[in-house]
Amino acid sequence: MSEQLPPASAGVETPADIVSHDDEVHRHIGCIVRLASEIEDAATQLLSWLINSSDPQKARPLLNGKRLSELIDLLAQLLPEYTDREAYIGALRSLNTYGDGLAHSTRGVVPEDLGNYRVHWMDNQRRKTRTTTRLDLAEARSIETHHRLVRAILETMMVTLIIPRADEEYPTSILNVLRLDAQRGHSVWSYDQMLEAAASILGGD
Repeated sequence: MSEQLPPASAGVETPADIVSHDDEVHRHIGCIVRLASEIEDAATQLLSWLINSSDPQKARPLLNGKRLSELIDLLAQLLPEYTDREAYIGALRSLNTYGDGLAHSTRGVVPEDLGNYRVHWMDNQRRKTRTTTRLDLAEARSIETHHRLVRAILETMMVTLIIPRADEEYPTSILNVLRLDAQRGHSVWSYDQMLEAAASILGGD
């Protein structure tokens, strides 16, 4: 699969352009679907602990078979009262909607007069509705990074909640959870990278 799309030749579609475009569309869809599964798994693990911290495995039957949207609803109820909790729940709902749109879409079309092959229109077919979504492949890597960050935050909250330290105050925000985790050396990403990206989602400093 090509990591970067070649430029179109004077607006003329060539077989190489078509293949590279399809590769990038399918690569992005596959990546988002995989990340959605990882987010679902991380949410299930965190919820299991929030429901029954003494024996999380006993809570798993309550969560089996639930869709990600249902898990997000439960997180909205059970997450600690972080000041930026609503912003994070909103980010989760947004990426779930985005992933559903890709996973349930059929092949769309690329406008011939665009001059390149980075924008793709996806037909989203539901039981009673049909919508069209604009997929800008130039933003694909950024969107994937956003999904990875949301997953990393779930995993970080899991570690920080399960392994509390008596000499520390309970974090008041998810950003503080990330700072605490970075200070402990558990951070999935670099300290500055994680906090900067998270702040853009959570609206913090």
